Amino acid sequence: MEQAAQLKTILEGLLVPDNATRQAAEAALENAQKTQPSPFLLALLTLCGDWCVAELKRANGASCVDAAAEIRTMAAVLLRRKIQAHYTALDDATKTQIQRWLATSLTTPPPENEPDLARKLGDIVAAVATLDEGFSEDVKPALLNALSTNQTAGALEALVRGDFVDEGAFSTQCAPRLARLCASTDAATRRRVVAAMSRTLLALQESAHDDAIVEAYLTAALDASHEDALLNGLEALIDLVTEVPRLFRSKAPQTLTYVLQLVATRKGGVRALAVEFVVSFAEAAPATCRKARLEVNGVDACCGLLMEEDPAPEAWEVSEEPEPDLDAESGRELGRDALDRLARALRPEALLPRAMVVASELLQRGAQGDWRAARAACDALAQLAEHIGDLRAASAKARKNVPLLDGARTASTKKRVADLVTSLLPFATGYPAAVVRAAAWDALGQAAADLQPQLQDDHASVVLPALLNSIGGDAAPRVRACAARALLCFLDGCGFSTLEPHLEHCARTLSATLTEAPTFVREYCVAAAAALAASVESCWDERKKKMVSTELYGLFAPSLKPLIGGGGPGAAAAALRARSLECLALLGCEAGVDVFGRDAAELLQVVTRDYFDEATRRPEDDAERGGALKSVVRVAACLGEDFAPFLGRVVPPLLEAASGNRLLVEKDDSDDDEEGQYVIRTEALEEQCQACNLVLLLAEATGALFANYVPACLEALAPVAGSAMVGDVRAV
Repeated sequence: MEQAAQLKTILEGLLVPDNATRQAAEAALENAQKTQPSPFLLALLTLCGDWCVAELKRANGASCVDAAAEIRTMAAVLLRRKIQAHYTALDDATKTQIQRWLATSLTTPPPENEPDLARKLGDIVAAVATLDEGFSEDVKPALLNALSTNQTAGALEALVRGDFVDEGAFSTQCAPRLARLCASTDAATRRRVVAAMSRTLLALQESAHDDAIVEAYLTAALDASHEDALLNGLEALIDLVTEVPRLFRSKAPQTLTYVLQLVATRKGGVRALAVEFVVSFAEAAPATCRKARLEVNGVDACCGLLMEEDPAPEAWEVSEEPEPDLDAESGRELGRDALDRLARALRPEALLPRAMVVASELLQRGAQGDWRAARAACDALAQLAEHIGDLRAASAKARKNVPLLDGARTASTKKRVADLVTSLLPFATGYPAAVVRAAAWDALGQAAADLQPQLQDDHASVVLPALLNSIGGDAAPRVRACAARALLCFLDGCGFSTLEPHLEHCARTLSATLTEAPTFVREYCVAAAAALAASVESCWDERKKKMVSTELYGLFAPSLKPLIGGGGPGAAAAALRARSLECLALLGCEAGVDVFGRDAAELLQVVTRDYFDEATRRPEDDAERGGALKSVVRVAACLGEDFAPFLGRVVPPLLEAASGNRLLVEKDDSDDDEEGQYVIRTEALEEQCQACNLVLLLAEATGALFANYVPACLEALAPVAGSAMVGDVRAV
C-alpha cells in the first residue's frame, strides 16, 4: 500500500499545470517502471483495483489510499499499457498475484461512483490472456460466472477485447448466457453484449446453433431505439452474415424485412450499413435470399433510394461546373451500388423480371412529369445494362421471363437492346429537366459499353446523330458532358464501317465544341476525339485510313495545340491538358510523320518540360499523368531517328523512378498509440511500375537509337528485378 500511495503522488504530479512539477513526476514515473517493474505494476493494480481485494476494500469501493477518480482511471490506463511491456519479465509469484486479482475483479461489484473501473480491468484481463495462454484458460470459469450475475461489465469487455472464444465448450456455454443479457435495458450494456456475442457466434459449430439465441442476438443488434447501438449492431451483423450466413437461414425473411424498413426510413450511417447488410447477405447466401424474395423487395428498396431528390436540381440547367461526386451515404450512390451487386449475387434471370417492371413503371411516371422517377429509372437501367447483356447466356425460357420495358416478352437479345435504346433516347434528347437528360445519356453510354458491338451496329444511325446534337446544342453544360462521355463509350465498341457514315459530323461537332465549351465538357470531347482516331485504325483500307487520319489531324490540331501549352489552375484544367497531349499524339501518329513532324517536336518540348526536366517537372499527382507520358512513346515510334535529341531528357528521369530511389515507404503518424509503424506509398509503387513499362516501350519504339542507354538501364533495373516489392514491377 505504501508503494501505491507513492505512485498516487507521482500521478497527481502529472496533472498539475506547473511544468517543473510535471516534469519531475514524469521522471519519477519512468524510473519506477524501469527499476522496479513488479512493484510498479502491483501499485498500479492497487490504485485501480483495490475494490476487488477484501484486505484493501473500503466502504462503497473508496480508494484505500484516497486516490481521486481521475487518478484511479489513469492508473488503469497505464496498467493496460505497461503490463504488455513488462509481463513476460515478471516472476511467477507476481504473475499469479495479478491473475488472481484480475479474475476476482470480474465478479466483484465496482465502486458505486466509478463503475467504469470494472470495464477497464476487463480490458486488462484480455491483455494478460493474450500474453499468457494458461491464464486465458484459467479465467474462463470466472468469465462464465460473471455472465450469470449482475456484474457483467468486466467480463463483457474481456470477451470483446480478448480471444477466449473457440469451437469448444466455452463458446457453447457462453452463448446462452449472453443471449439472456440481450434483454438488458441499458443500451451501453446491450452494445457490449452484441459485440461479445458476435465473436461467440462466429466460433460456434453449426450443431450448437440455436434459433432462440440467434433471435435474441438479432433483437439486440437491431434495436432501433438507440442510434449508436444500432450502428454497432449492423456492423457486427455484416461481419457475421459474411462469415456464417447459415446462422440466419431460419430468420432470413423477418431479418431482411426489418432491415429493408431501416433502408426506407433511416438516413446516414444506419441506412448505409443496412444496405450493406442486405447486399452482403445476398452475396453470402443467394439461395436463402431468393427464398426470402429479396429479388423483389431488394429491387423495390434500391429504386426507392434512387428516387432521392437531388440537393440542387436547378444547378443542372445552367452550371458550368462538373457534377459533384455523390456522397457515399447518399441514396442514389447506395441504390446504384446495391442494385448492381444484388444482380450479380442473385443472378440476372432472378432479379431482372422485377427490375424491368419497376424501371418501366418509373419511366411511365417520368413521361407524365415526375423527373425524380425518370432519373431513378435511368440510374437503374445504367446499372442493369451489363446484366441485361448477361442474359444472353441464360436459357430461352429465362430470357422470356424478363419483360421488355414496353411490356412485351422475348428471348431475342436484338429486340431487348432495341427496347432499351428506344425507351431511353426520348428522355436523353427531349426531357425538360436537364438532370434527367444527363442520366439518360449516362444510361445509354453504359449500355453501349456493356452491349457492344450489337448496340452500335444496330442503332448507330439513331444514337450517333442524337448524341452529337446534344454535345453541340444542349443548353445545359452538364448534359453536354454526359453526352460526350456516352459518345466515348459508344466509340469504344464501334467499328469503322459503322462509324464511317457519321465520321464527318462527329469530328466537326467535337472540334467545334473544343473551342467554346466549359473545361469539363472539353475534357470528354478530347477523349472522344482520341477514341474517334482509334476507331479509324480498324479500317482495312490503308489508303483510306491514311486519308481520314490526315483529315482528322488537320481538323483537331488547331484546337488541341493551344490546350497542351497552357491551361488554368485546378484538376479539371490539368486533366484537359493531359488528355489533349495524348489525343494530339494519337492523331499525329496516325497521320504520319510527314504531317505530324513539326508539331511532334513542339509536343515533345512541352511533355519533357512538364514531366521529365527536374527544374520544371509538374507534381507527381498531376491528373492523367500516365496518359501524357504514354504520348512520348507514341511520338517516339512515329519519329524514329528524329526522336534522338529527346532521349537524353526522357530516359534518366524514367530510370530514377523505375529504380525505386524515390520514397516508397514512410512512417505512419496517423495513430499515436502505435510505434514504429510504416506504410507503403502505393502511388510510388504505381509510378515505379509505370516507369519500368515506359522504358521497355521506349526501347522497342526507338530500336538502335536506344543502344547508348542500355548500360544505364541494366545498372538501374537489374537490382529492381530481384528486390522490387511488387511482382508486376519485377516482371516488367
